[in-house]
Amino acid sequence: MSEHLLFYVIFFSQVVLVSYYLPGRLLKRMRYVLTAYPPSEYPKLYPQPVEAYQQSHRNYHLFNRVILVIGLLLLVVIIWSFSSSTGKIGEGIPIVYGMLQFVPLFKLELSECGQLKLMRQSNTTRQAELSRRRLFDFVSAKMLIMTVLVFVAALWLDLYWHQFVFSWAQGTVGRMMALIGTNIFFAVLIAWQLYGKKLNPHQANSDRAKQISQSANSAMFCSMAMSVLLMSQAAGDVYDLDALEASLMSLYFQSIVLMSIGGMLRNIKIDKMNFEVYKQ
Repeated sequence: MSEHLLFYVIFFSQVVLVSYYLPGRLLKRMRYVLTAYPPSEYPKLYPQPVEAYQQSHRNYHLFNRVILVIGLLLLVVIIWSFSSSTGKIGEGIPIVYGMLQFVPLFKLELSECGQLKLMRQSNTTRQAELSRRRLFDFVSAKMLIMTVLVFVAALWLDLYWHQFVFSWAQGTVGRMMALIGTNIFFAVLIAWQLYGKKLNPHQANSDRAKQISQSANSAMFCSMAMSVLLMSQAAGDVYDLDALEASLMSLYFQSIVLMSIGGMLRNIKIDKMNFEVYKQ
């Protein structure tokens, strides 16, 4: 029963954090930009009519409110279902609900990609940076070393706890493939940020550097969180931690969101960005 209570608290945190608190911070940020940097003074920032952005903000707010209510109702159903049961809460619950929580953000990202495409189509001037970007200009060597060490530790401990036996049944093969595949994805993402073409044609080089730094550091933090999660799952096979898997999965999901969205809100301040490049 104590494991159930722990999950109730952690899952409630996931519902409120991802579908209420962080969306509210993002929405406040977007509305502030629209008010402080209006289309009349910063036309290059708005390739679409202002009404399109206002409607996008309303939709984002509405979608998150609906998902928030769904999460709270789901929590009530879980509490009612396990009020007189000692069974295990499935780890798929925070995963599936977490994917639903990502839908409004994914839609917002698609909308931003469309806006950047319109910016590139309307831009007739091309600017290129003269200096070559290098990884250690944006992340510290300590961060990279720590990420690699945690990755290696996760692989080694998984094999150690399972007597160095590669087995689908014990989960060692699946966890290793998931961890290696995820880190390859993060490596490609960082490389694309470093050497890919500039999506926003008007963005100041200093702002782009902050964006690259935030993305690269977030990817490394997420890599370490993934390694810790898989280590905990491997330890669960040995130390009987199955009852905590759902709570750990919810914590992992929240850590990913905090490292990406929370890190962006904390490290990329609106008042520190160069909006002069968006003037006519």
